[in-house]
Amino acid sequence: MNSIIIDAPTELVWSIANDLALWPRLFADEYESVRVLEAVPDRARFEVTTHPRDGKQYTWISERSMDHERLVATARRITLGPFRYMHIAHWITSDDAVSRLTWVQDFEMRADAPVTDTQMKAHIDRSSTANLLRHKEFIEAKVGAR
Repeated sequence: MNSIIIDAPTELVWSIANDLALWPRLFADEYESVRVLEAVPDRARFEVTTHPRDGKQYTWISERSMDHERLVATARRITLGPFRYMHIAHWITSDDAVSRLTWVQDFEMRADAPVTDTQMKAHIDRSSTANLLRHKEFIEAKVGAR
């Protein structure tokens, strides 16, 4: 689990964190593109393509459901790649104009994956810390621009 405090109203945090078109900026070190394949209210299926790393580029399809009333988004990878499963939950809690954005990634690597569960967890924790900080900076800049 990773989280960060963002000095912004929950409605703004929610709308930006769930705007797939912004993800290449919010996950700038990782995601080169996000292409929406299907979208209906409160659910989207989309394709993520990473920036090349170590000479490889990765693409997968995920599905995300958004519960605006509870401020909870859940997702799962459809194309699993090296994962046996990958489920993600993001939620926002607030205290006045300050919001806490929390992410949990629940996964298990396949036996033939190039990394272990422990190695992937370390990677996810490093990436999440950087990505949450980018979310904070991007969202707080929007608040300052108002």
